[in-house]
Amino acid sequence: MSESILERREYLITFVIPILDPDIIILSKFLKHTHNLNSILGQKKSEFLLILSISDQNSLTNIIKNLNTFSHIRYNLVPKEGIYKAYNTGIINSRGQYLNFLGLDDFFNLEKEVWKTLINKLIKSSPHLLVTHVQPFCKDLLNLPLKNVNPKFPPNMPLFHQGVFYKYNLFKNNLYPLSFKIAADFLHMLCLQKKLNKKINFLYLPVHTHYYSLNGFSSSIKNRILLAYEVCLSVLLSGKNLRFIHIKFAIGSLIKYSFYKLNIFGNS
Repeated sequence: MSESILERREYLITFVIPILDPDIIILSKFLKHTHNLNSILGQKKSEFLLILSISDQNSLTNIIKNLNTFSHIRYNLVPKEGIYKAYNTGIINSRGQYLNFLGLDDFFNLEKEVWKTLINKLIKSSPHLLVTHVQPFCKDLLNLPLKNVNPKFPPNMPLFHQGVFYKYNLFKNNLYPLSFKIAADFLHMLCLQKKLNKKINFLYLPVHTHYYSLNGFSSSIKNRILLAYEVCLSVLLSGKNLRFIHIKFAIGSLIKYSFYKLNIFGNS
């Protein structure tokens, strides 16, 4: 990534959102949702960068026509080469000081005080990473209590990509590896810790900023197994020792979503 791209920071936050052959109705609802958040954040605080990877030309034409009605949204077109190809495209074309990655099935918490607090923390503290809480968008799992978190890096909780705000220069010459399908952001986090020799300005903010779907890409048993494999591989590739906590996370991830599929947690 060139210095000129890194220095072109017109916004505080860029929300990078890959769009892979979406349902038009869901997309329309999501666009209106981003408009509501943009109104809360205010002028020059955020941009919404959609990365379009659409195979059907007619659908693409209709989607672009719809996007052009929203002044707060930009988009880039990319071949269909996976989620991290889309993320990397978003990183290269972003204009925000911080990057946040989410999917079409994720939603924002639209409480004004939450985003006011987050913006103040980003501006005043200028952390490398700011981590917030996210909640599953499921009626039986909403309003979960906030867990106790160690305010050092890395935190003692799973990091959901929706709740992580990365300072843009963390991606300088360090884009996501395309060989990974699900856990490249986990590998990136571990490599950052090693590269910065643990001198990372990490900030934990105990607020809920996002809701995520339990029916996303990684919710199938097949992809959960892949996630468990990539989590363990990430630890080894980053030069760390594979500890019990990593294996526990990988296995626990499988068990949790197996229970969900069996309706033990309920459905939204």
